[in-house]
Amino acid sequence: VGFKLILLSVRAAQHRRFNTSAASPVSSRRHKFLVEDMVKFSDHKVTPMQARVLVFASHAHSQWQREKLILALKYRIIILGVIFQYFHNVASNVAYFLHIPREPLFDVGFAIFPSLSYKAQIGSDVLFCLLLFSTICFGFSPFMFPSRRVYATQMLARFVAVCVLAQCLRVITFFVTTLPAPNYHCRPDSPVYNPPKTVWDVFLRQDGFHGCGDLVFSSHSMFAVLCALTVQKYSSSIIMKVVWWVVVFALGLLVVAARKHYSLDVIIAWYTLPLIWIAYEFHFPDKLPKEFEFEDSIDPEDYHYLQEDSEMRIQVHADLETERCASDPDSSRSCRKSERKRDK
Repeated sequence: VGFKLILLSVRAAQHRRFNTSAASPVSSRRHKFLVEDMVKFSDHKVTPMQARVLVFASHAHSQWQREKLILALKYRIIILGVIFQYFHNVASNVAYFLHIPREPLFDVGFAIFPSLSYKAQIGSDVLFCLLLFSTICFGFSPFMFPSRRVYATQMLARFVAVCVLAQCLRVITFFVTTLPAPNYHCRPDSPVYNPPKTVWDVFLRQDGFHGCGDLVFSSHSMFAVLCALTVQKYSSSIIMKVVWWVVVFALGLLVVAARKHYSLDVIIAWYTLPLIWIAYEFHFPDKLPKEFEFEDSIDPEDYHYLQEDSEMRIQVHADLETERCASDPDSSRSCRKSERKRDK
């Protein structure tokens, strides 16, 4: 019963327009007015905190309805990216199998930065996980902020596509030339050196932090730069963009100090990923489904309400199509065709 009351309250708030002459496009003010409207006019007693939660939940639901339309166009890329992670892991295991323990090569980064101890290496892993987790949280931001016309599925599809292209280049580079790995567990006489010994190890071992031989270019730096490029494209906050790029730079220094990669591996990742990103964006720009095209012709003051309910959006689309047909007699044939399709 309580759940039904919540749905009734949300539905009532969705279809009730508030009366104000100073409506602001900022989502926080719109939510404030909508919360006050729900508390004032709802048939059931709702506290301001409950109303605020219900408004955000309602927006998250309507956002998911739009995300599903984009997912119908992008799901092949996402599935391909998930499957390719397995093949990339197999390639890393093969590189570990082919690796021969030797003393590390001379590196300017090694000469500048003091080496971290084997136990202190976890610092780079912690920073990498924090950066990745923060980017995932940013990916879910469209469900929380209705004023941002970005979509989580678009971000995920572009991230995965560029990641697959970069990993293809990475597999080619570390297969054609095997460098002596500088990490502690990859050196001669290391007690923890444990390469794959059987075919089953090559195909089934899953360890992204203790491999050897898959150096050029750095996988840590690759994912870090991808996270920064995603925030750079889809975020409107300059502070967030600066913070992400600073963390990418700091992570690169930590990776070198932890002797997980040569400076060569990090620098190549820093300029290869942006080039792949720019090329992919040039040939495959973001495209929204046709169902979203009518939103550009709607007044911005009404957009907040129209995006809350899919049924209302469909009705507005039909009204706009009817108005276009009435104003353009030459398109009567196409209008009748679209009307029959809509009725069907």
